[in-house]
Amino acid sequence: MSQSLPLHSISRVSREAGRGGSRFLKLFSLPFCGVGVFMAGAVVTRLGQGQAFDADLALRAVFAVTFGAVGFGLLFLSRWTAAQTAAQQALRARHPDEPWRWRPEWATGRIPAVEGGTAVVASVVALVWNAMTAPMLFVLPAEIQKGNWPVLWALLFPAVGLGLVVWAARAVIRRRRFGRCVLELTTLPGVVGGPIRGTVHIPTPLRPSDGFATTLTCVHRVVTGHGKNRSTAESVVWRAEALIPPTQVMSAPVGSAFGVEFTVPGDAQPSSPEPSDDEILWRFAASASVPGVDFATTFEIPVFHTEASDETLEVDEPLGEPLSLSVVPTPVADESRITAAAIAGGVELYFPAARSPSGATMLTVFALVWNGILAPVALFAPPIALVFLSIFFLVGFCIVLGALDAWFGTIRMQVRRGELEVRRTFLGVAWTRTHRSDEIESLVIEPTGHLGTRVFYGLKLHRRGRKRPSTLADGLGHRGQADRVLHVLRRALEASA
Repeated sequence: MSQSLPLHSISRVSREAGRGGSRFLKLFSLPFCGVGVFMAGAVVTRLGQGQAFDADLALRAVFAVTFGAVGFGLLFLSRWTAAQTAAQQALRARHPDEPWRWRPEWATGRIPAVEGGTAVVASVVALVWNAMTAPMLFVLPAEIQKGNWPVLWALLFPAVGLGLVVWAARAVIRRRRFGRCVLELTTLPGVVGGPIRGTVHIPTPLRPSDGFATTLTCVHRVVTGHGKNRSTAESVVWRAEALIPPTQVMSAPVGSAFGVEFTVPGDAQPSSPEPSDDEILWRFAASASVPGVDFATTFEIPVFHTEASDETLEVDEPLGEPLSLSVVPTPVADESRITAAAIAGGVELYFPAARSPSGATMLTVFALVWNGILAPVALFAPPIALVFLSIFFLVGFCIVLGALDAWFGTIRMQVRRGELEVRRTFLGVAWTRTHRSDEIESLVIEPTGHLGTRVFYGLKLHRRGRKRPSTLADGLGHRGQADRVLHVLRRALEASA
């Protein structure tokens, strides 16, 4: 059995990694700084000599901005990394057995939102991307005049740049309008098998008519590969949701505030004490619909085992008022398109087409972007390249099928005579599968994916003697709705057994 490193060993390894990372960034930035300064000097010199600002000078200016931004940005990042490492060293030495105090943003319990960093990162990414793709706008007109129409597919890169500009603009506008929010934790840290309590402080007076939608999410983040092959994957391990009504929003000396409280189950995983390639993150997010740019804020918070932890604590999603079934289909939850009805000898659940319009829309956009990028490649790439790209085409086809299913697929579940019958219909094709109640080991709700802070859930059936579960329904965009569906099915199976 492998043994984990003690906290002081983790601290030493992280400290050395931080120093090495800072030195590497500093050395790596110098060539970019040199090229940027050299190109900027060449542009200024030629302009001073009276040369017109033509395509050649524009290209040199692009190189100056791109390399200069990358170089000096990395140089600033190296200095910031060194300062953060020094602060973390001091905190580790002061609190060797309290990892929730190792990070400066956690130490005092007043945790700043991540939006400030998002606005900066979005602006830098938009600037660098558009600087790198701007030369295409100078080259394309000449190529089109030559009749080289296939080069038009290159307009996808400036189009992506335009999207990045919109993303950056929204992030900056949101930051300037709402300021940088702070989550003041009453429980430091949040307790595995216990409560998380705190107060969100908003620098701007804000009282949305629909209140604030809040979520607490445990995320498993894994980074694989190195260099250009480095990729990051995140999966939702656990999630809870709560609505803060307008009546619970308080006026503060500066802006507004509201209290939050969640309970973490005893079998949850604690936060990773140090950033790594395989870590557990706990995120608290709040959002609200307001005129103009909607309010949204996110915090990364510490959640650890403490003396107050109860490892046997279980957390169930509140179901509200019991659902009364009749022969008339009734929505399983407020604003839900999924309905339940009483039928002869049992219960029927119906999942209509486009039951989650927001999820179907996001999946459709993803399909359009993915296949829009692949389409020019398929038209103009040599045949040998298509063999290697076939996996990407297959993924694109599956995404299209998923989007079509989200818009047009329906599911009808009937529980009666000790059986669960699931009938799926997609583009006029239907198929049915029946599960006997004595074969069903459990029905559970599990996260199946997420886009941004939006998590989608699936209803899964575990059969006795089978390791892999069967997915009965997916694309459920609200946890309360998913739990209602699960509750109705469980009660119907118990009654028909």
